[in-house]
Amino acid sequence: DEWLLERLGGSWHDLTRLDGESVPAELQAEFALRLRPILERLEPHRPWAVKDPRLCVLLPSWRACLSAPVGVLLHRDPLEVARSLRKRDSFPLAAGLGLWERHTRDALRFTAGLPRALVSYADLLGDPLAAVRRLLGDLERQGVAEGLRLPDEGALRDFLDPALRRQRADAGEVAAYLAPEQRALLERLQGPDPLGPAPLPPLSAAGREALESLADARRREREAITLLEGMIREKDRYVASLLERGKADGRRLAELQAALAVEGDLAGPAAELPPTGADSSKDWAGWAACTIVSRNYLSLARTCCRTFLEQHPGARAFVLLVDRLEGFDPAAEAFECLAADQLGIPRFEEFAFKYSVVELNTAVKPWFLEHLLHRPEVRTLGYLDPDIQVF
Repeated sequence: DEWLLERLGGSWHDLTRLDGESVPAELQAEFALRLRPILERLEPHRPWAVKDPRLCVLLPSWRACLSAPVGVLLHRDPLEVARSLRKRDSFPLAAGLGLWERHTRDALRFTAGLPRALVSYADLLGDPLAAVRRLLGDLERQGVAEGLRLPDEGALRDFLDPALRRQRADAGEVAAYLAPEQRALLERLQGPDPLGPAPLPPLSAAGREALESLADARRREREAITLLEGMIREKDRYVASLLERGKADGRRLAELQAALAVEGDLAGPAAELPPTGADSSKDWAGWAACTIVSRNYLSLARTCCRTFLEQHPGARAFVLLVDRLEGFDPAAEAFECLAADQLGIPRFEEFAFKYSVVELNTAVKPWFLEHLLHRPEVRTLGYLDPDIQVF
């Protein structure tokens, strides 16, 4: 049933464009092919029954595939139905009443000419045995009760729990909620000849408008969900690309570390600075130390570089600032200051976004070291943590 409703452009709650008697022939043929194996499994177990509210609006398509259908219509108070839908699906009361009206009218209209009986939901839960006895009698009078029997009262009461009736309404309040056509339909169901030949009242304008409003709201919800799903998929692709770039950055870091190790810049005694108290007359030209800081660590970087230069006259000191340089005068410092976005790191804004400030200080190190090692004035390079003081 849901398959057919979708292809007709509707659903159990979106019936604005759906007419069960106007199913295109090719769609009806495909539906019959899908229904056939289900019926073949049921036929050996006659009499069998199918309970599905969607049958109310799709019965013409079913009738074309059935040999001897019988309709059993279950009637429930419209306000109880509307309140139940409000609690379960957050539907407005007017929409719930419109759905009750449309399903009830279609059920009465499409079962016309069939053997059929009407059962009250309230009667069924209030006195199950009496309600089932009346139903069986109605079917026997129409000659369609073969294979049916009155069930045991205890089994009936075990199956039909009155606690399932969670919504209740009295006759006085129901009338206040119904449009005139809806009241006429309810009065017919409660009257002496609910299944008689009298014409059905037309679908109310209030019910039609409520169903159209509900359908529009649900379509907007589906559109919003589709949009959000697309945004989530795009975000997933973006995250996947960042992870892939992170892997590439990791491989690049490994390559740089290997290259520096070969040159003796990160390992081995050749990369070590001379010991404390070294002869100040030694030529330190070509030697350099570097560190990386955020602006809140600038004072430490100043001490680190100042003490290094005091011990190694003629050497140079470099500081990489991962923050921007605005409001800071690099020319006033004893060291040369570089900004991280000057290192040529691809897509630096995206790169920086992946890390915390502390992580970013570490992540930019390979590019900083590579940049300095390519400067002709730097022959020997050492990296110092900014909180180091050189003696």
